Amino acid sequence: MAIVDAGEGESKWRELDILRSFHLILWKKKLKEVNGFLSKLKKKLRKRELIEARDSTASGLKIQFKLASSQTNFNY
Repeated sequence: MAIVDAGEGESKWRELDILRSFHLILWKKKLKEVNGFLSKLKKKLRKRELIEARDSTASGLKIQFKLASSQTNFNY
């Protein structure tokens, strides 16, 4: 029975691919958590009538908050 070594170069590439896959999975999971948090925050703000208008723009989601004396726009 012979043991075949893939070589140091190939094993390093394999390790890099595994790490890249792992980081991609973590990044997607974190993105879902952030999106879930933003969704919950928007719902709470709507309930408290702090969000006046919401529309989709090319640059992302635009939310206008009602403040005591002025309006402030935040783009996400």
